[in-house]
Amino acid sequence: MYTGPPHFGLRKSRRPGVAAVEFALCLPFMLILVFGLIEVGRLIQVQFHLANAAREGARLSAQGVIINSLGNFTSIQVKSGDPSVETIVLSVLRRAKIPTANVKTSFSYINGDLSKTQPGDGVKGQAFTVTVEIPFADVNFLTFRIFSSQTLSASASMVSLVNDPFQVNTTLPGN
Repeated sequence: MYTGPPHFGLRKSRRPGVAAVEFALCLPFMLILVFGLIEVGRLIQVQFHLANAAREGARLSAQGVIINSLGNFTSIQVKSGDPSVETIVLSVLRRAKIPTANVKTSFSYINGDLSKTQPGDGVKGQAFTVTVEIPFADVNFLTFRIFSSQTLSASASMVSLVNDPFQVNTTLPGN
């Protein structure tokens, strides 16, 4: 007697709502995981850009003195002047689309005469640090604030090259 094709374990379930209940129980945990990964990803992205901004500020600070577009020597300052360490840091962060309203930039010498506060005041070989800070609440994507009380910061340390003699050759090759 033939009863039809074999079913191989494909029986009709007697509990039709089990999958919906399991999905409803797992969904909140999966959403927390996804949104947590988004927040951590943003944290890492902003930290990368802060480190880049601190490095650019330190690179400018290492020069100590530059020659401006008029050919005059200009001492690098932390907050004033053009260019200044702060304007370079803020420029780098703006290019990365990071809000700069609450960004704090600081400069300090690590060795030698620690009373000096400006990059142009140092001596050749004097180490310094440029630090950039921003509240994470200013840069996170989501409305629930996992890391909102945190302040992100990055530092870059370099050695001052001020008083390193150099000459500008104004003659063009081939003349």
